[in-house]
Amino acid sequence: MAFTAICVGVTPSGRRWLAITVQPLRRPFVILAGVLVILFLALYPIAKSGWLGPGSDRDDALNVALAALLAGSYPYHALTYLGNPPTPMPGALLLALPFYVIGNSALQNLFWMPIFVRFCRTWFINREVALFFSIMFVLACPGVLQDYVTGGDYAINCIYVAIAIDLVARRCDRDWSRWQIFLAYGFLAVALSSRPIFIVSLPVIAAWLLQRTGLRAAVEFAVYEVLALLLINGPFYFHDPASFPAFNLSGKLADLPQSFYPGLLVPALCIAIASLSFFTWLNRCQIFGMISAGFVPMFYPLYTYQLIMHGPDPSVLPGAGYSVPLAIFGGLWATGFLIDPKRGPATATTSGQPKLRSVS
Repeated sequence: MAFTAICVGVTPSGRRWLAITVQPLRRPFVILAGVLVILFLALYPIAKSGWLGPGSDRDDALNVALAALLAGSYPYHALTYLGNPPTPMPGALLLALPFYVIGNSALQNLFWMPIFVRFCRTWFINREVALFFSIMFVLACPGVLQDYVTGGDYAINCIYVAIAIDLVARRCDRDWSRWQIFLAYGFLAVALSSRPIFIVSLPVIAAWLLQRTGLRAAVEFAVYEVLALLLINGPFYFHDPASFPAFNLSGKLADLPQSFYPGLLVPALCIAIASLSFFTWLNRCQIFGMISAGFVPMFYPLYTYQLIMHGPDPSVLPGAGYSVPLAIFGGLWATGFLIDPKRGPATATTSGQPKLRSVS
C-alpha cells in the first residue's frame, strides 16, 4: 500500500496536488515537526500509564541498561519491567545517555524526529515530495508512530543510522578536512552499533566510496569502521558473550526450519545482497535501495513463514513492525528513484557522471 501511495504521490498529477495542498502552508515542515512533538507529549504519558495495556518496554530497556551501566554493572544483565533483557547495543546506549541523564531516554524521540523531518527536506529535491515522504513514513506508518509515541528507539535507530549514512556519503561531494571525515565515520560507527541489522550498510557505503573517491578511501573507511565497531562493542561482548545482544537475530529466526541453518544463512544472504553494490553504479538514492535489499532476508522470509504456518494470528501480525528499517530505507529509495531514476536526490554530477575526488 505504501509503495502504491508513493507511485501516485510522485506522478505529475500527484505532485501538482501536493503542491496545491502545501502551498498555503508557510512552514509545513515546522508544522509537521510540531505535530510530532505534540503527539509524543500527549500520547507517551498515556502509553506508559497502563490504561491501554502493558505498553512497550523499549524505552525501559534503555533506562535499565543505562542505570546499570552508570552503577558500574553489566547493562545486559538488567531486566525491563516486562522481564526482558535489553536489546539495544552499546551505540544506542551511548546516543541515549544524554537524554537518560536529563530524565528519560525516551526524550531522544523529541530530538531525532524533528531532525529527521529536516533531513527529509534537504535530502529530497522537491519540497512537496519531501513532505509527502515525511507524512507517509512517520504519521501514516503504524509501526513508526506506535514506536515513537511509546518512547521506543527502534524507529529512532533507523533515523540516526540513515542520517549517519548520508553524512558519510556526502563526503564525496565536499572538501572535508581529515577530522571532519573521521568525525562522520565515528558517528556512523556509533549509529551502526545500535542494532546488528545495520551492519549490512558497510559494504554498500564502501562500494560508494570506492566508486566516488577510489580504493584508498574505501579501505580507509572499512578499516576505521571495523576498529571503531570493535572498540565500541568489544568490551561488552567479551565481558559476557552469552548476554551480548548482537546475536538476538538467531533467536528470532528459531521459527524457520533449522535444517537450513537460518542463523548463518540469513546474515550471509543479507551481506551477499548488500555486496552486490560493488557491481552496480550507485547514486545517493541507490545507497538506501541496496541497504533495503540487504534487509529483505532478515524480515520477509520469517514473517511469510509465520503467516503460512499460523495465519493472521494476533501473535504474528505485530511482527510486521520489525520491518520498520526496510520501510524507512526502502521508502527513501523508492520515493527518490521515482522522482529522478538516473540521478536520485541531490547527487552531484558532472556531464552525467559523478565527479571523482582524490583523497589526500
